This record gives sequence, C-alpha cells and structure tokens, in this order.
Amino acid sequence: MEVAHTLDFSRLRVLENIKISALGSQRALNKELESLEKSRLSLVQRLERAQDIANGVRSYEPVNEGLTGQYDPQIGRSREPATHDDMRSAIKSNWEKEVRRLEAELAEIDQKKKSLTAERDEVSERFNEAGHLYDACKKFVGNMLNGDVEGGN
Repeated sequence: MEVAHTLDFSRLRVLENIKISALGSQRALNKELESLEKSRLSLVQRLERAQDIANGVRSYEPVNEGLTGQYDPQIGRSREPATHDDMRSAIKSNWEKEVRRLEAELAEIDQKKKSLTAERDEVSERFNEAGHLYDACKKFVGNMLNGDVEGGN
C-alpha cells in the first residue's frame, strides 16, 4: 500500500532554521544577561559603599560630596555650612539620596534580569521542541528513504 507523506526536505529546512534561530536568540539573551549581571555587581558595590558612607562608616577614600565651596544656583552664591554638624548632616543627606537612587536602579536591573531570564527560558523551550521535532522528522525521512517506512495513516 502506497502512503502519501506530506513531510519533505523543505519542511526539514524550515525546522532546522527555527532551531538555529532559537539557538541564536538564546545565545544573545545569555550575553545580555551576563552583561546585566556585571552591571548589577558593580552597582551593588557602589550601593554598599554609599550605604557605608551614609551610615557613618569611614572610608579610606576621601569623601568630596560635601557642600564646601560649591556654587549653589538656587541661592546664587557658594554654600558654606555654618557648622561641622551641618556639613555632616548635608553629606549624609546627599549620600542617603544616592543610596535611594542606586536602590531604584538596582530594582530596575533586577526586574529587567527577571524578564530576560523568562524570555531566555521560553526561547530555550522553543529550541528544545524544534530540536526534538527536527530530529524525529529527520529520522523519519531517513527511514522513508531507506524503505523502512511501511503503509499506514
């Protein structure tokens, strides 16, 4: 009994292209995730340093974030703190703002990382499905060409 098969080599090429495309997407997403992780680690270090300074932990690096002699356009003159405590309070306030900014940036990076990871997992699943289907179809075509496929539906 002769059976008409709808599987041909062009469909195998399409499956192979889907598989290759998914693999390329997966690799690109992995590179983007690696880059994002490097940025995240650098940001975490900056955040920890800012938190330490804001909390009064001494650093061996000079802290030049104070208000000594900086021109303040809002008041139209250089702003000099009246006392040492005012200066410390102003520096602490600046570092607390920096901590909040860095925490927001870190949360944004974490959200993007989570989104990219989900996308990569989806692409990986698509790659695996296309790979299994491609391998099964390739085996079927090979068997068909060898005459190992018999009639049936």
